[in-house]
Amino acid sequence: ATVYRIASISKPIAATAVLQLVEAGKVDLDADVRTYVASFPAKEHVVTARRLLSHTAGIRHYRLGEFGSRVRYASIEDALGVFRADPLLFAPGEEFSYSSYGYNLLGAVVESASGVPFEEYLRTKIFAPAGMERTGLEFAERIVTGRAGQYVRRSAGEFLNAPYVDLSLKWAGGGMISSAEDLARFHVALDGGSLLGEATRAGMYEPAELTDGSKTGYGLGWSVRTDSRGRRWISHSGGATGGTTYLLREPATGDAAAILANAEDVPGLARACRRLLSAAKQVEEEDEE
Repeated sequence: ATVYRIASISKPIAATAVLQLVEAGKVDLDADVRTYVASFPAKEHVVTARRLLSHTAGIRHYRLGEFGSRVRYASIEDALGVFRADPLLFAPGEEFSYSSYGYNLLGAVVESASGVPFEEYLRTKIFAPAGMERTGLEFAERIVTGRAGQYVRRSAGEFLNAPYVDLSLKWAGGGMISSAEDLARFHVALDGGSLLGEATRAGMYEPAELTDGSKTGYGLGWSVRTDSRGRRWISHSGGATGGTTYLLREPATGDAAAILANAEDVPGLARACRRLLSAAKQVEEEDEE
């Protein structure tokens, strides 16, 4: 039940919000994003929500010093100013280039299309239906009961308190807080169809296709991998100032594991999640016997 920074696991939550609005007929994944965010300037190529969701839009990621920003942005719209004027890295669809800022732009799409603030939309349409009572956007000034402190580790192994950061720079892309239990609830609600329809969920888990016909390893808000046994794994990792996270899902079985750590660059979380799921299946098999 402890609350942590979940870092980039914020992205599949934001992606779910966008796709809910697609199902409601309020967002077209293939329309110019300026249809919804008029303040975003025209680029040399059209940027769409589909390309933003799959990290193939050409929006840049953090530059030096931006990840640890201490600046308070009053709104998602204000935070767009960090990258709004920058040129695209490539024509949308040509390459895969991970971008938390692309998800900031999607947060603005959610606000525009829904007519309510991003946090309010998440609370009413995702967190409440899924029973995620320990999840929200991080505001540095808010007191959160049961929240873990954040730590960084020196090269010698000594832990120190993490430096102050303000996550208003990246709410949709990496600025949420949650608990492992709430992430499990998110999986259950998503997997059970109470947040998105079956066809939409299937689309989330399809790797994006580039203009040359090749496929990436990322769908609409999720990393996608098929192992040597043909099992499809849906996952997302995260790294924050004072946090490392991993959420692993197997939609075919309905199983999931979430591990959150309150220090930077903690190794082995993906492997630990796989071991947890393997152990759970072994227990189930023993119970059946």
